[in-house]
Amino acid sequence: MLDKRHKKQVAGVLFCGVSILLIFAFFSSDSGLFGNLVEHLKRFTGTGVLLAAYFFWITGVSFFYKEKDENKDFMLDLLAWLLFTCCFLIITGKIDKGGNIGSFVYQSFVYVFGNTGTIILAYLLTLVSLLITFRIDLVKVFLKINTYIKSERLKDVLKRFLVKQKNKENSLKEENISTDSLAQTHVFDVRKTIEKEEDVNNKKSETKSIEENKVEEKPKQEKSEKNENKSDKKRKENIKKSKDQEDNSSDISEEIKEKKGLEKESETEEFVLPPVELLDDIEVKQTVSEDELQIKGEKLLSTLSSFKIQAEIIATTIGPSVTRFELRLAAGIKVSKLLGLSNDIGVTLATKNIRIEAPIPGKSAIGIEIPNENPMLVPFRQVIDKVKKSDHSLRMGLGKNINGKEVI
Repeated sequence: MLDKRHKKQVAGVLFCGVSILLIFAFFSSDSGLFGNLVEHLKRFTGTGVLLAAYFFWITGVSFFYKEKDENKDFMLDLLAWLLFTCCFLIITGKIDKGGNIGSFVYQSFVYVFGNTGTIILAYLLTLVSLLITFRIDLVKVFLKINTYIKSERLKDVLKRFLVKQKNKENSLKEENISTDSLAQTHVFDVRKTIEKEEDVNNKKSETKSIEENKVEEKPKQEKSEKNENKSDKKRKENIKKSKDQEDNSSDISEEIKEKKGLEKESETEEFVLPPVELLDDIEVKQTVSEDELQIKGEKLLSTLSSFKIQAEIIATTIGPSVTRFELRLAAGIKVSKLLGLSNDIGVTLATKNIRIEAPIPGKSAIGIEIPNENPMLVPFRQVIDKVKKSDHSLRMGLGKNINGKEVI
């Protein structure tokens, strides 16, 4: 027979094992029947399953304590820690999926205290949990803070901080002044070198111009005689060229007239679009059956009724990628109560990206759009046919809307 000590250790191992299994089933998709049970729990508690695993782990560890005094206030500490973790994760936004129970608790708190009041209450609960866990005496804490403020230590710390900041500012100013002075001296030196180079270049150019003038005076007379003979020859050649150019210009004008006539004929012809019959006419079958519509509608109404929202399905519209359920709410139910349930509806219907349209434009109803498991094809021929028949000058086919009409 096992004694009490060994029984406690066995119980501790079992509790820790259940905690490990809960964490594994929460993050893994291959966990068998136990994983399916955890999935059902996630619908009600959301990420609260991890808090349950935390509870089992701490409880299992508590069985390994030997003395009774160590385990005396354990349950109170455990509840305080659970309260602290819940409130801390809600405030920091790490947990936003609390399941049906979490949404019910949140809505009830918001209904009583409002959004800001709920956040203030979460902060207060975290403070209470810390006081219980660490046995903090607030009076002693405030007294220590008061004595520290009145003491000279705080003054010394503030003085040191201010002195460091002043030293940093002075060092930055000195660095800026030094960099500015260096930049000015560098610019001054560069200007001097540029002025010297310009003076040297001007002197060289003057000496070259004087030498060239002396050399050019001698051959000027010889060049003048040669230029006279060349000018007579050029006159005769220019007369011949002018006659040839007149003949060529007449031929070019006739060619230009012929080209203009061809361009006018091409402008009058209109561009004809290729026929739509070149594209294949694909038959599209509806991928959503009436049985699937009925099952989804019943699940939708059951989830809404679990949140105390009574509604009636007026009509359903099957689109290429989305099915829209048109609902009429019962009297006295606010639309805002329905808008925050998109995630919960997605969990029950095992789909993502559910869109709630409240109200539908032109109707006194609310639309809930659920993605189809098998989206339908949109044939290009049907869309382009409507584009061709449109009277707009600039038109483009985008596809089909939820009612099956082409969007142009």
